[in-house]
Amino acid sequence: MPRTLPLLAALLLQAALGEHVPQRLRKRRSTAAVPPNASVSSAAATPGGTDSGARWRVRLVESGNYLRCVQGAVTTGRFFFTLVEVRHLPDTDAVLLLCHGVGPLGLGPGNELSDGRPRIAVAGTASQPQRFWLKPTGEGYALLLEPTGAAHVRLVGPRKGAGQLVAVNGTSSEASAAAVVKLESVLAPLKERAARPSPMPGSFARKARRSAMSVEGRQVVLATFHNLGMLDWAVLFWRWLVASSIPKLLLLDLDGLTCAAATPLKQAHAPQLRMACASVAEMELPSVDVGSAGAVQDWGTRVNSGYFKFLQLKLRVVELVLVAGMDVVLADVDVLVVNPSFLASIVRTSASLAISSDARRGSYDDNLHCPCSNQMYQSHSADWVCAGLFYLRSTKGGKWFVRHAQRIMVQYAITDQDAIQVILTGHTQVAMPQVVMQKQVDPTSQKGKFQEGAASPLSPGYRPAGDFLKPLWLEDLTTTGNLRDLRNIQALNTPLRTSQWRKLQEKQRAVGFTWEALPLEKFGNGPLLVDQWSEVFRRRVRPSFEYLSIHANCNSKTWLETDAKLNSFLFRPEPGANGSVSRTLGSIA
Repeated sequence: MPRTLPLLAALLLQAALGEHVPQRLRKRRSTAAVPPNASVSSAAATPGGTDSGARWRVRLVESGNYLRCVQGAVTTGRFFFTLVEVRHLPDTDAVLLLCHGVGPLGLGPGNELSDGRPRIAVAGTASQPQRFWLKPTGEGYALLLEPTGAAHVRLVGPRKGAGQLVAVNGTSSEASAAAVVKLESVLAPLKERAARPSPMPGSFARKARRSAMSVEGRQVVLATFHNLGMLDWAVLFWRWLVASSIPKLLLLDLDGLTCAAATPLKQAHAPQLRMACASVAEMELPSVDVGSAGAVQDWGTRVNSGYFKFLQLKLRVVELVLVAGMDVVLADVDVLVVNPSFLASIVRTSASLAISSDARRGSYDDNLHCPCSNQMYQSHSADWVCAGLFYLRSTKGGKWFVRHAQRIMVQYAITDQDAIQVILTGHTQVAMPQVVMQKQVDPTSQKGKFQEGAASPLSPGYRPAGDFLKPLWLEDLTTTGNLRDLRNIQALNTPLRTSQWRKLQEKQRAVGFTWEALPLEKFGNGPLLVDQWSEVFRRRVRPSFEYLSIHANCNSKTWLETDAKLNSFLFRPEPGANGSVSRTLGSIA
């Protein structure tokens, strides 16, 4: 099998990364009295100032909650946060506040919770960035909309839930009612950071060896990967590793900033964890564009997208650890390890690969974020696997598998999970394999209809790959689309042609590759988290169950991120299966 490095390097040099932040919020009605609304004078400013490189975690003093920016909305949460840039404007004391990877804050329309008052929101096409004044107080900074404080920001909503920041007009004497925030430094200004030295030859392998743990007689590295956009989930991930007696972690820094930002957060929340931090440069690949790689990335199969590049880098990390002679447990940062038996249970397999299941079970009915979740479709996902959690042995078969998965990703423009699914079962999940068209065709001329050999409306410039048969189709239940409009339906379980599948099976036998699926009853996924939310996962004290881990995939993060009552034991990592509840996640001291 030829190495995939040249192809991967070429792809990493292509167009800039895309950005998206997933929906995480549910509106909640507040019964608290809110002063009558008065129009706030426009203090809008055009974008300006200079980015110092500093990033902050903004904490509301009154509630202890953190500032969060999600799909244009600005809210507060107890555990989850968005890093904020404070950009000083020239010739004024005012500043702009920018959510990292999202954009500057402005004023948006009021809603039921704010009694119609303008809300602090992410500035968009209908609003400009808003100037703020940070007035020092004994506890932090009062958040003002003009220098005297007559116009200022207040927090409304539940004290422990997803509150909102609203704009209020009053008098200067009422400025004391303004929301007070603390700025917790996560990233120092660029000029104050020590320059990261160029990687030495073999540095990645050395970090991998330092991260190795002896598990069931084998040398195993637990690895993950993320950027600044997932730091809040990383904190929870670390705490559960510590609670489950896992002492080491190998982290791939995707944006060149995550290692530096993780240092103060890990010291505050998980100082016991020994974490080796690797960079993209240490993987002998071109660096990811730091300027646009720090946000949460949207799912997609465009080979030049940030999401696709991240998935390629993930498999590359696994490959390099295997080449260094160690096994790998790869866990996405939203996989919460809730039992100390987690690693040992996985490593006991005799197969080359042990991978978690992504079959849909239970009553979760969200086909938009979680295809086949509806019970009428669940049979189509019975053999689905999840690339967010797997164990791969450093054997001939294991190395062939991870290299072939990378090759299939690039060859057919599909995600790592779909590529892995093809190798294991001979079909994809939700991506239609495609190849570059020799002759470019305007996709708009096809009027959304599928024609053999024509441009796919899902990826202009590509056509369905001839090595695969036609997929099943899953209608998008959230739109007015129908089977005559391909833009509103989803490819499902696209199968390899029989001849291609037989060749793939023969290759697996030749290299000695074997695999098994980890049981959902022990390694749960997002649909199960949602299905059992009220009965199991929302409980304050961990109940007795068989789960070793729970993966908050399939948009199930929403269920944790919007838990207004903060009941879930998942926020309170325990030191063992039956240990006492530890302190909740807190702020940086």
